[in-house]
Amino acid sequence: MEVLSRCGISGIEAFIFQAQLRWVGHVHRMPDRRIPKAVFYSELASGSRTLDRPLQRYRDKMKANMQSAGIDPRNWETLACNRSKWHEVCHSGVQHFEENRVAVEVEKRRRR
Repeated sequence: MEVLSRCGISGIEAFIFQAQLRWVGHVHRMPDRRIPKAVFYSELASGSRTLDRPLQRYRDKMKANMQSAGIDPRNWETLACNRSKWHEVCHSGVQHFEENRVAVEVEKRRRR
């Protein structure tokens, strides 16, 4: 934590999260016929999952991440339609996510 703060950079989680948000916005703006968009919005027609496990899709995990970043997961698609607005939302969301992560880590260290 101290090295990251001295360098003035975010943790690896923030970089990965920002890349995921940008990619999700890019996929949403794609034409419907593109394979990545079809896969992102589709569900499997057959197959099974392990019993007693919640259904987890990439889209579900991204919605949980958006909530942790302060982005409303109910209207992210309308925000993603405007590329410059989505870029601003991603940037501020990642900053919010990183600030919360650092605060949690500082609190953990203080309690120890």
